[in-house]
Amino acid sequence: MHCTFEIRGAGFCHYTLDQSRIIKRHTEKIRQGKLLENLLGDILFSGEGSGAIAAEGVLIGGEPLMKTVRVDFLSKSGSPVKIGLFSLRLEDNKPTHFNQLRAEISSLIFSRTEKNPKMRIKVKSVKAQAAPDSLWENFKGAIKGKLANLVIPPVSIAPVGNSTILDLAQAIYSEMPEFTFPTATNLTQ
Repeated sequence: MHCTFEIRGAGFCHYTLDQSRIIKRHTEKIRQGKLLENLLGDILFSGEGSGAIAAEGVLIGGEPLMKTVRVDFLSKSGSPVKIGLFSLRLEDNKPTHFNQLRAEISSLIFSRTEKNPKMRIKVKSVKAQAAPDSLWENFKGAIKGKLANLVIPPVSIAPVGNSTILDLAQAIYSEMPEFTFPTATNLTQ
């Protein structure tokens, strides 16, 4: 199954992720002076763009079952989807963010699994969050993005998030007239 989509308008949608559970789970590690690296801090959808959803699956008893879904984001000026990453360490007994990055997302890949779902990510660029939008910074970000794609491991995601994307692709394939996303529990607007 393959389909395209458009993101229209000049608006934006910004979600911040609550990482308190991850920080709490790794409190001892942080107290020992170890770092929590590349935590997902936020997701930003900004401006216009387009994309494609490609899915592969099988027919079981005549019913489709999506196995893999790839979502590609495109735009004339770069991806309309960006994520904020940060690392965390303890300073003066307080968790402190550092090494804040902004990555432009080009693709997200989801796969059906029995347990521990992971999402593969492909990025167009990676820059310091405070980096200016200049030719030089964009060039450096594109090089960093190409290098990052060689080493980015798949990231763990909530089972409900993974199954939602697989279900969305199945709904598109089945030509369902509507699809409702479940309420996300760890996002704030």
